[in-house]
Amino acid sequence: MTSPKISQDAPLETVWKGAGWFNVYFLAKFALAYFGYLNLEPAYNALLFAAVVLPIGTRALDLLRNLAGALAAVALLWHESWLPGPEAIRANAHNLADFSASFLIDFVVNAVNPVIVAWLAAGIVAWLFLRRWIRFSTLTVIGLVVTAFPQLVTWALPEEPKAPEAAVAVAAEKAAAPENETAAGPLQPPQPANGTGDDIDRWLTAFLTEEENRVASLPSDPVPESVSGAFDIALVNICSLSRDDLAATGLEDHDVWSKFDVRFTDFSSATSYSGPATLRLLTAACGQPSHSALYDQRRPQCELLNRFAAAGWENRLYLDHNGRFDNYLESLRELAGLTPALNDLTKLRGRYEAFDGSPVYDDGDVFNQWFSDLSEKPASRTVSFFNLVALHDGNRAPGTLKPLDYAPLAKTLLDELERIMDRIEKSGRPVLFIVVPEHGAAVRGDKIQMARLREIPSPKITNVPVFVKFFGLKLDGAPRTVEEPTSYLAIAELMARTAVSGVYRTHGEDVSAEVNAILKDLPQTWPVSQNANASVVRFAGAHWVRLNTGKWVKYPE
Repeated sequence: MTSPKISQDAPLETVWKGAGWFNVYFLAKFALAYFGYLNLEPAYNALLFAAVVLPIGTRALDLLRNLAGALAAVALLWHESWLPGPEAIRANAHNLADFSASFLIDFVVNAVNPVIVAWLAAGIVAWLFLRRWIRFSTLTVIGLVVTAFPQLVTWALPEEPKAPEAAVAVAAEKAAAPENETAAGPLQPPQPANGTGDDIDRWLTAFLTEEENRVASLPSDPVPESVSGAFDIALVNICSLSRDDLAATGLEDHDVWSKFDVRFTDFSSATSYSGPATLRLLTAACGQPSHSALYDQRRPQCELLNRFAAAGWENRLYLDHNGRFDNYLESLRELAGLTPALNDLTKLRGRYEAFDGSPVYDDGDVFNQWFSDLSEKPASRTVSFFNLVALHDGNRAPGTLKPLDYAPLAKTLLDELERIMDRIEKSGRPVLFIVVPEHGAAVRGDKIQMARLREIPSPKITNVPVFVKFFGLKLDGAPRTVEEPTSYLAIAELMARTAVSGVYRTHGEDVSAEVNAILKDLPQTWPVSQNANASVVRFAGAHWVRLNTGKWVKYPE
């Protein structure tokens, strides 16, 4: 028996049809959400589905409805993705204007995920082939119901055996124990062992409140050289270098790392952009403020270099760039009280061109310039701040358009770092040498953020490799590791303790015990990372992310 045919003249309000090609859109989104690439909004998707399947009066209106539905579908997909929203794009519009066209084209081309494109193409072919036999609109409805009411699926699955109450209590105690208090003071407010997104706002407010009261033990008066000893401090702030970047490029075993005395394995940069990262480092004498509080006003009591200047250390500044992009240097002078004159860039060789066409100078020349300046005095007390952008995305060889690959850039910088360390070692000069990267380069990205994009301060970007070398001191050679969660306050405290400990007054004596005391119970800081439009928090054993003022969701690992 054949199905009755609908007359071409039949009014469309009597004809119910399926979602057509919109089924491909919905089913593809279900798959992306399942694998963590989207944060699906069931209500909005159900509304869109209803809008495209409801009968409508005329064919012209049907065509107009499909066009409006397509625009709404694109907007909804953007909203559900982890791509920067309109607010972020507007906020960075002035910076985008400085990017070269070749850099933008290269970024867009490399942003395409070929695996997802291939699966999407296969899905479209499958839909075209199977749509005559399968009611895809029915599958879409089932998908919408399951995403809106996931408990329907969990209800049908066998219940997992529950752990005994005693075991749960022990697990909760262990989870909370390292988070409550240390000898250096409270680490952060306690976290529940099984917390949810609803608990994070309250915890984050308490965290930021406690951080307002935390300070490093920097001396308030000048420290006589007879107490501190004569030694210099080098604070090397490297752009675009995370632990994940090192792992992705095979550089975690570079020889330079074996030359350090101390490594921090769980250090949070608290942001994924250069300006706020450096601002946090230069105001490290206090606890961690929110992103917005960084830009409210100057906090002189928190300014690390100025506090050391008051204690007797001369401040110096060394960049491998002019500091003009995004008003970088000027903002540090205004908000962090950075006062030293910029090193003489005219005496440096240009090594690369940045994404905006400005020169990036040779880092070996920058280090040698610093060391030559130090050599003018046999013994001195200086604290020198370096900011190096040789690894920044988009750097290219002068006169070319194609950006250089990250791995060779990173190897070159680490080679230069090793050379200056060898030079300091051979000279016997006493130097406290600290490497603190700004943030990572997002070399390989993750499920919710493509490679090279840093709008979301993910753990792969904000977990940076921090290393310390006590040049001029005799140590037992055993590598020292700080495994507790730390951030900039720990660096300020380490510098302060070194200044007043007197370890640099010794000559040829083994000071391993004294250095161990400096490292003991450094202030811990729970990983909380923020940009202007995104936050990521390690909470209750997992990472959580929030865009703007939206809801907290678990970060797809």
